[in-house]
Amino acid sequence: MTHKPRQKVPGMSRELTSLYLENQAIPVVLEQFQAKPKFGTKAERWVWRGFRSSARGDDLALHHWAKANEQYTDYYYARFNAKTNPYQYTDEEYEKCIESLDKGWSRIETDYLLHMCRLFDLRFIIIHDRYYSHIDCPSSGIEPNRTLEDLKGRYYAIGRALTQYRAGEDSRDPEDVPLQTTNKLADDLALLRFDKDKELERKKYLEALFHRTKEEIEEEELLTAEARRIEANERRLVHEREVLLHVSDLVRKSASPSRSVAPSVRSEQGNLSPTFGDPTFGTEIHTVKPAVVEIEAADIGTIVVPQRDARLGPGVFLRSDKLHPIPKNKLDAVKQFMSQLALNSPNTIWPRPVMATPAVCDRFDSLQSIIIPLLDFKKTADKLETEVQVLRARKRMLVNDIGEGKAEELLNRLPSVDTTSGGSSTRHQRKSSNTSSRRKSRDSVS
Repeated sequence: MTHKPRQKVPGMSRELTSLYLENQAIPVVLEQFQAKPKFGTKAERWVWRGFRSSARGDDLALHHWAKANEQYTDYYYARFNAKTNPYQYTDEEYEKCIESLDKGWSRIETDYLLHMCRLFDLRFIIIHDRYYSHIDCPSSGIEPNRTLEDLKGRYYAIGRALTQYRAGEDSRDPEDVPLQTTNKLADDLALLRFDKDKELERKKYLEALFHRTKEEIEEEELLTAEARRIEANERRLVHEREVLLHVSDLVRKSASPSRSVAPSVRSEQGNLSPTFGDPTFGTEIHTVKPAVVEIEAADIGTIVVPQRDARLGPGVFLRSDKLHPIPKNKLDAVKQFMSQLALNSPNTIWPRPVMATPAVCDRFDSLQSIIIPLLDFKKTADKLETEVQVLRARKRMLVNDIGEGKAEELLNRLPSVDTTSGGSSTRHQRKSSNTSSRRKSRDSVS
């Protein structure tokens, strides 16, 4: 029997090859050559180029690597050099609206404060740190021991005064001022509001929070856990109440509705027709007159029976179920309105009183019956206000196009609006008349 000579494995010595059996696979590690990657595009050329940045004021020339085919006039990252524009005032503005704000601030110190705000971009912590040590600090006319809150309060007071003063110089009619301008003024004044006392109180609370001991932190964690447990129990009770109300509604709907029959009492004298009286009960503030039936009996006397609402159905029901339902499209608005009135109501789908006594339920139902039409009136008023703003804007456009004199003449030619007709037809006629008048005016001008 002849054996085939074992082929030598490249990369492995003869001694190592002889250690393996004939039928055993020999792992071979060959050198793998990785070719240079070939890209589809040609490498771009980079150059060492000088540049100047508009963010610097010293005209310093710097250098960096850039692509040879790119040309730009300014440094790319100069656009991120955002700077604030602190308020500036004239002598007239200082005398009319700034000088009377605080007598403890002089003109020299006020100018120096605004100079520091421009220099450090309204970073008040740095301003306060350099306030007395800066090279531009005046030698006289400046009060010592100014706090950070004093500097911020003075600056924001100047901003509010200048904003209101410059808005008051607008010579336009208040009715012609666009609504966006009025809203912007209110937003600007809201951003410039600064309360020095609240800021000091806030820092005081933060200091107390920072210096808490370990025992105080543990006590606060226990109180937080207890508060969360109470809230969880309250949510669970509310959910159980909702489930109970839902089940009672299903039972009442599944039962046949009872008919309201006028009660009568048969005696020896014959049938007696019921008479409705007016017994009252409740509190001193609000008195409830429930619907009851008084029945005169010969032997017993007067029998007072409460009249049952036919829509409730037979069986036991909650007193809060007698409240009139709210339309679903107005449910959220009614809830929000009642929350603004600080009325405590359980977290339920429908608003319900917490303590459903007869007087409270009657008062609660009366309040809901007032809120719903009030919301309708508010919606109508907002709609009319928007239409008035649109008509004023159209009038200004017409005046800008043909002049004030011709615009008044065309407006006088328009027919009077009939308030008794439908709103949609009136708006359609008004829109068509405005369109035709504008076309006629443009034809006359051309």
